[in-house]
Amino acid sequence: MKNKFFILISLSFVVAGFIFFSMSKKTEVKKEKDLQPPANLSTLIRFHNVSYGNAEAKVSVVEFFDPECESCREMHPIMKRLISEFGQKVRFVYRYMPLHHNSLLAAAALEEARELNKFDEALDLLFERQPIWGSHANPQPGLIVEYLQELGIPRSRLEFKYLLEKHSQKIQIDKEDGLSLGVQLTPTIFVNGKPLQELGEAHLREAIEQTLAK
Repeated sequence: MKNKFFILISLSFVVAGFIFFSMSKKTEVKKEKDLQPPANLSTLIRFHNVSYGNAEAKVSVVEFFDPECESCREMHPIMKRLISEFGQKVRFVYRYMPLHHNSLLAAAALEEARELNKFDEALDLLFERQPIWGSHANPQPGLIVEYLQELGIPRSRLEFKYLLEKHSQKIQIDKEDGLSLGVQLTPTIFVNGKPLQELGEAHLREAIEQTLAK
């Protein structure tokens, strides 16, 4: 009986030690993740990027998005709400990450709309009707031209060749910066240079509030 008792005690110490070791390793990993340096601001935000809120704010939220991305479409109303709520305290920046087949064209069309002060309306409209023009089964990029004409943008300013020659360089800069920052999926969001680990309004709001409180 005594031998069994001592064996049980020994096993208890071994299990407890293993649990402690595992927890310690998890803590170390979490600390390493927390201590990762933020992305370089000069790479994260460029002068040509669409920006909302306070340009002098101590907190910046940068989203790399693809107009043809379904998850970006879901994130869009969340970003709009947070811009409205935190706009005086936070700088929000949109950057293009064209990963889908027709997203370069859509991004170029958005840039043309932006020159006519219609970026917000154009982005809302393209996301609203994304399931049609950006359908995986039957994409119809030509509809982008039709849709943006509804906003009063002349058809002559929506010709594909014209749009790509005029705007593709800026969009390519965004994509190259994104790749250099490790962006592989959209949307990818950075809060003060640190990538958001989980998407969703609650996670982004928490990251903003915690950064503001520092």
